[in-house]
Amino acid sequence: QDAIKWFSDTYGKTPLEITNKDGRKYILTLKGIEDSLSHWSSPDKLDAFKVVENVLEQGKYLGSLADDSGNPILNHFVAAPISIGGRLSICLARLREDKKTNKGR
Repeated sequence: QDAIKWFSDTYGKTPLEITNKDGRKYILTLKGIEDSLSHWSSPDKLDAFKVVENVLEQGKYLGSLADDSGNPILNHFVAAPISIGGRLSICLARLREDKKTNKGR
């Protein structure tokens, strides 16, 4: 709930649009964060949400894969080095694109 509260307090309910250094555009939503946390959470993951904007702005786009579920979802992957609690880590962000509506989820 901390990441959801943080995102809501920081950005409100308005989707956050991010353009990275290569001109790629990403959209983060409160629903996307809620969906991500609904199936797995850890203290590091909660901390990573606080730097995800920076990861998407400065990170390297790694590519995309179709969703295993068979739904018309395309998963995009971005990675960047981050520091959490003084530890250097690699943050891998997965962003989902609904191919039916051409919108992120």
